[in-house]
Amino acid sequence: MNAMPAATLIPITSSPFYAGRAGRAKDAAAPLQNSSTAAWPAEVHDSRSGNVAFRESDYTRLKILHAARERRISQRQAAAQLQVSVRWVRKLVGRLRQRGERAVLHGLRGRPSNRQVPPELAGRALALIRAHYQGFGPTRVAAELAGRYGLRISRETVRKWMIAEGLWRPGTGLPG
Repeated sequence: MNAMPAATLIPITSSPFYAGRAGRAKDAAAPLQNSSTAAWPAEVHDSRSGNVAFRESDYTRLKILHAARERRISQRQAAAQLQVSVRWVRKLVGRLRQRGERAVLHGLRGRPSNRQVPPELAGRALALIRAHYQGFGPTRVAAELAGRYGLRISRETVRKWMIAEGLWRPGTGLPG
């Protein structure tokens, strides 16, 4: 497996998309899907400053959407290149006008999931599992946590935690 080089954080306001592009005639004629993006990072998030860097696929989408916004290609062509509907391209172009380059990023990029189990609850559940339920399977443990302690955690989440802690071996049905 090829290791990706370490990515550097690129603030959205100074993305490579805009570097040296003002008024260059040859850029308008360049094919959008064959442009080189080797210098772009895979993805990085700097939680201290809140900056989120783009993935290479985000830059590709951004180039196509800019071309559609500037009418160098039609929205139908942009939709075909992005493999989305024409209606979605219209929405993205509108977002591009409103929010700028962040329009191609998901709203939760670089932030924890809204559905994430709070770390305090996970710690409490794992402490109970280690203390009282070693040797039990995830289904039984999830039922016991809900019944005795009021901790409603899905069986699959309990299973993942138990595997990570070495309390369960996947595929064998046996304790860790």
